[in-house]
Amino acid sequence: MPSLAEAMHRTGKKLKDGDFTEKTELYHDCKSLHQVLNLFPTLGRTFFVRANMGGYFVPHRDQPQINRDVFRLIAFVRNCGPFEYDFMIDHDKMQIEEGRVYLVNTRRMHRTISYVDNSTHLIMNVPVTLENSLKVLSNLQHRH
Repeated sequence: MPSLAEAMHRTGKKLKDGDFTEKTELYHDCKSLHQVLNLFPTLGRTFFVRANMGGYFVPHRDQPQINRDVFRLIAFVRNCGPFEYDFMIDHDKMQIEEGRVYLVNTRRMHRTISYVDNSTHLIMNVPVTLENSLKVLSNLQHRH
C-alpha cells in the first residue's frame, strides 16, 4: 500500500484515508486479523508497517491542519515489546503490549524506533461514525 501522498501523486486525485475502502488480497490472506478488522462495516486505509533494526519515523503529527474523517487504531503485531520497539507520544513512551489494539491520537507529536528486525504493527483508519465510535468505546482497554 502506498503512502497517502504517493497514492495522490499516482492518481492525480486529492485522497483521504477514508477513501480506501476496498478489501485487498492481503486482507483475505490475514484471516487471524479478521476478528478485529470485521468489527467495522468498512475501514479506510489500513496497512502494515514493518521496521527492521534502526528503522524509525521522525517526530511528526498526522494531518494536523485538516479535519479527519477517520480515527486511528494501531495493533502491535510482532516484535513490539518494551525492549524491541519504542512508540513515543509527545515525550512519553507508550507502554504497549503485543497483540493489543490501541486508540491513538496521531495528531499529537509521535515517533517510533525499532531495536530489532521485523517489528510489525497494523494501522487502521476507521471512519468516524456513531456506530464505529460506540464499538471502540465498548471494546476499549487501552488508549494513548
